[in-house]
Amino acid sequence: MFHTYICNATIETKLYRVLIASPRDVTDERKIVREEIARWNSIHAESKAIVLLPTDWETDATPNSGVSAQTAINRQLVDSCDLLIGIFWTRIGTPTLDAESGTIEEIERSTANGK
Repeated sequence: MFHTYICNATIETKLYRVLIASPRDVTDERKIVREEIARWNSIHAESKAIVLLPTDWETDATPNSGVSAQTAINRQLVDSCDLLIGIFWTRIGTPTLDAESGTIEEIERSTANGK
């Protein structure tokens, strides 16, 4: 459980980690998704006792020595997310050792884990 503090009141809430999976060409769209998640939280977090925490590779993953960038993203973000929002435009992303792109790998890994 997660505790949200609203106007000096504590509300027990459920935190859902939302992974925004996308290649580089949709930076503006990732920003829009983050803004909409913040808007949803502002409107619904208190009444539904749910907080959505947006994450993505660009702002929330850190490099790990000895592993590929995609492996670090998988460990830090994909494996711990509760749901995934995929965004595509003109690219599917950069190929990885295991998939056609990092974004595709994130989607496949999430799906395989029942997310």
